[in-house]
Parts: sequence; structure tokens; C-alpha cells
Amino acid sequence: MTSTLSGHRDSGPINCDNPPVENDGSFRSLLRFKVMSGDINIAERLKTAQGNASYRSADETTNISRIEQFSLCVRYFEFSSMKMREDFLMFVSVTDVTCMGLANTLLNTLDKLGINLKYLRGQGFDGAATMSGCSNGVPSHVTKKYPLAHYIHCNSHCLNLAISDTCNIQSIRNCTITIQKITKLKLLCPTRWVDRHDSIITFMELFDAVVDGLSIISTWQDRESSLGAYQLLCAVH
Repeated sequence: MTSTLSGHRDSGPINCDNPPVENDGSFRSLLRFKVMSGDINIAERLKTAQGNASYRSADETTNISRIEQFSLCVRYFEFSSMKMREDFLMFVSVTDVTCMGLANTLLNTLDKLGINLKYLRGQGFDGAATMSGCSNGVPSHVTKKYPLAHYIHCNSHCLNLAISDTCNIQSIRNCTITIQKITKLKLLCPTRWVDRHDSIITFMELFDAVVDGLSIISTWQDRESSLGAYQLLCAVH
């Protein structure tokens, strides 16, 4: 059992006409299904909403009443099809956001849903300290009651941690800082590796235009602008 909705790649617009080759997560698949089923409100929302208000991903958040909630999924083996499945169960309201409170809410909810917790063999969360802390986080409280429910860090967050460590290498750090200065991109997201990746891809696609732009600016009479452009031009060459 696990509480994750993430896919292999769960960012960017949702294209209902051409479903992605890679798994983009249960939540985005549900949104696509609703649109294809004729929900014009969701379809319009996905087309017109600003990038920071499209709500195309799922994690701990608040509902319209400002009550904290988290998404709950289970991963299990289905004997009839002989396949592993991952299904979304529900959004769970949370009043106690402490480690113990979240753990109790999780276990109580699963029990109310009629899931036999003696078969609990795993738990997965994101990288937030409350959720993933080894000594006092949610996993530790769960394993005290169910020792076989081993905690597995979210794979996407593990990859992000590896990339974050890599970005501390001086040459890579200098490269990403230069890219940000040139393109004025939003800060490379510290928790979502796909956003880091997309930022670099955007820069590479615009590279020729960036070089041309810096070359022109470096000839301006404005000393500060021309000097800054020249330094960045030297950095990318």
C-alpha cells in the first residue's frame, strides 16, 4: 500500500487527444478521463487556467473550507489479472498535522475502508520531514504497529535528491546559475526533478536565439547591460 499518485512524468499540459506514452499518474489520468467523458468544465479549466492555478498534480493540500487533506492510494497485487495495481481511494481531511496525527488518520481511514492492515507491506510518501522522517515521521509510527510495512521513499523524490546533490558540483552549479541569469527562468524547483529537466530543455531549445540576443545586447551603449551580456555570452561559449 502506498499514498502516491505520481507517474513517471507528471508535469505539463494534459493532452486528451494524444495520451502520453509514459505513465503520468493516476490523478492526471482521472482528469483526462473526465474530459473524455464530456466534462466541459474541467476541459475548459485545463485549457485556460494559468500554470500556477491549474491543479494538475496531487499532494497534501487544502479543500475549499481550508481544511488540510492528503490523497490516499493503495498499491496491491490483483490475482485475477496477475498484475500489480495502484488505485486512488479518497481525499482524507486532516486536523492534526503532526507525525502521530497523520499516521493515526492514515491507519484509521484504511481500517474504516475495510482494508485488512495485517497485510500492509509497504508505505510511501514524499520527502517532507513530517511524512518521511526516519525516527519520528509518519513511517516510524506506522511500523510500530505494522513492522512489515517498510517505508520506501517516493522514487521521484529520490531522483530529485540525487540531482540536487549533483547540482552542488561546482561546474554544474555554475552552469545552472548562468542559465537562470540568461533566461530569467523561475527558480529550478527544489522538489520536482521534472521541472529542473524542463528548464534545461527550454534553454537548449532557445540557445541560438539566446546567443544572438546576448551578442546584440553586448554592443549596446549602456555599459551595465552590455558588460553583463558579454560576460554571459562568454560563459555559454
